Amino acid sequence: EIYNKQQPFGAAKGRLYAKYYTGVQVLGTIKANSGIRLNYTLGIGNGRGEKQFHDDNDNNKAILGKAEIIYRDALIGFSFYRDHNQTGFSGLSQAKERAYLGSFQFERSGVLVQSEVAFFRMQRNVDQESFQVAQSYYVMLAYSIRELLTPYLRYDKFDPDTDTNDDGLQKVLLGVNISPHPRISLKSEVQFRSFESGTSSNKLFISAITFAF
Repeated sequence: EIYNKQQPFGAAKGRLYAKYYTGVQVLGTIKANSGIRLNYTLGIGNGRGEKQFHDDNDNNKAILGKAEIIYRDALIGFSFYRDHNQTGFSGLSQAKERAYLGSFQFERSGVLVQSEVAFFRMQRNVDQESFQVAQSYYVMLAYSIRELLTPYLRYDKFDPDTDTNDDGLQKVLLGVNISPHPRISLKSEVQFRSFESGTSSNKLFISAITFAF
């Protein structure tokens, strides 16, 4: 749910951070003698808007940063994104929107443990410092058998407003990924979805085939 399109205000719908932007990035790696490695990224570009790829609509710029600390089989990361959304989730032009995300990953002998948690601050009123905070996180466990068969289990939660108690979504996913070739992937999963608002729970079956060129 961190990466899906959302509609937290009931006005505009979109990702809670920019998937693309036009700008410039500086990135690199710092290595220590102990084996610890730090990967970093800093960027600046156009904020989100109707013409964000070919026209700079205003003087506001999007700023992003990412840092990953890697040691042996473990990774800990932090990233942020901020901009003034031209349309805004609340339907207000130039609304301030911020995203902060932490991540953890551990992989050894085919076992993968991965988790991310994200907080999104979205301005309700451009004339006031009034923000709505959304939270999302997941925890996933997977096991790869000779890089051919990978069953996985994931718990996923999204809360569009941390000040409200009955608007969240929870999902438990059971799935398997089959990769008969490094460029071919077949995935099937079942999602058990429940809503805090009391809406009836449901199941969702998904299958996909991916070819990489």
